[in-house]
Amino acid sequence: METGKVFYGGTNFLKEELAEAAIQHEIELEYYKTTSIVSNKNPIFYGIEIVKKEYIKDETELEAKTVNCITNEEEVVDQILGTLKRNKVTPIALKDVLSDMCLSELS
Repeated sequence: METGKVFYGGTNFLKEELAEAAIQHEIELEYYKTTSIVSNKNPIFYGIEIVKKEYIKDETELEAKTVNCITNEEEVVDQILGTLKRNKVTPIALKDVLSDMCLSELS
């Protein structure tokens, strides 16, 4: 299976948002569109990766989560990525948010 990823966009938490959680260091989120080619006969499947970077003193802590093969429609994964970025979804919440998004579409 061939895989790849392309940077979709990034965002930072505002100081006011961090102050509410008593966090005093910078947090940056990066969103990536992943691609997977399962076989020559199948289309490309798209997924999502979120990378969280916390800049604590002189160190950078990274956290990442990837969910591959969400859809074979690029437009759909772009819409999902836009929603995740706009709402500043972190890696730890990715699977739950994707699950909620799919369930709300079925309702």
